[in-house]
Amino acid sequence: MAVATHCPYCALQCGMHLRVDDTVTVQPRDFPTNRGGLCQKGWTATDLLDSPERLRTPLARQGGRLVPVSWDSALERVVDGIRDAQRHGRDRVAVFGGGGLTNEKAYLLGKFARVALRTPNIDYNGRFCMSSTGACRSRCPTSPTPRRSCSSAATPPRRCPPSCNGSRRNANAAAG
Repeated sequence: MAVATHCPYCALQCGMHLRVDDTVTVQPRDFPTNRGGLCQKGWTATDLLDSPERLRTPLARQGGRLVPVSWDSALERVVDGIRDAQRHGRDRVAVFGGGGLTNEKAYLLGKFARVALRTPNIDYNGRFCMSSTGACRSRCPTSPTPRRSCSSAATPPRRCPPSCNGSRRNANAAAG
């Protein structure tokens, strides 16, 4: 059985299929953002599901060692840590989101930070995570602000995001 979904990693939200058998594998999905292509993160998105190094239970430091604890204990520890930090000011706590959040989830994360935690400190990883995607996208022939082709030596095509690769392929096919 294949389930249509989106890659969880960046704001492009590339379409993908997850094939569920004995294991879960990624398969291409024709979708406007990525036209069936995925970056390395997308193609390997399911590798962590059965990794022996994957954490499956919360861990807490006790006596200098990390030991398994219950979810209730772990969440209580987080709440206690936030309360302790905020005794010195609400701005001692920050929220860090990611480009993989949908608009709705990003809104809720910001609302949680401002209303529940009462902190103005909200940031996300987009300034670093997506900088290479943005740089490549600006070089694509079909980009609203094209500068040069992704096939230049400075940006090898294999390092471009899937949306850029699809745009470059379509532009190259039209040219020739």
